[in-house]
Amino acid sequence: KLRKTGPTCPTNAIGAHSPGNFLVILFKSENNEKNIHINDRHATLRTIGTSADKTGRSGRKENGLRPFSMNALGILYKDGIGTEENKKKAFFWIKKSGECGYPKGYYNLHLLYRFGIGVEQDFDMAQEYLQKAADMNDIKSYYGLGYNAYKGLGCEQNYEKAVQYFTYAAERGEPSSMYMLGI
Repeated sequence: KLRKTGPTCPTNAIGAHSPGNFLVILFKSENNEKNIHINDRHATLRTIGTSADKTGRSGRKENGLRPFSMNALGILYKDGIGTEENKKKAFFWIKKSGECGYPKGYYNLHLLYRFGIGVEQDFDMAQEYLQKAADMNDIKSYYGLGYNAYKGLGCEQNYEKAVQYFTYAAERGEPSSMYMLGI
């Protein structure tokens, strides 16, 4: 899935991939271990290798990783990009990113629970993490809350509440909410 591209790749790069608003570079170190660089939108390069798999510490950063990078690492494990697919590690890193203050981490955690990826499907837990992301002002989460209220997933079906959530998100530019208000 990875390909070597452009001057941003180190000379020992195996390949690079951009699965969103971050760049992933897979490379081999001198001792032939696979490592992953994540270059996020803040232009901070982090190296994630075998040490990132240690789960002994907690706090705002894990092994020097910011919550954005933790979330990105979780996505890489979830999709098997540059590494073997590992849903448990995906769950761990995505959850850790939310706990460290990254709202997209909670939004992505809601998706794991909603679709049963790396964890048993649980709409109530999905709703709880979606609300946490919304409480951190993640606009896409308001669309999710509206959709859940519209369908009755993890909460009571409530069309009025759904319209309120969709309106809030649409007024802030969220396109899926605009669509839902239009149908």
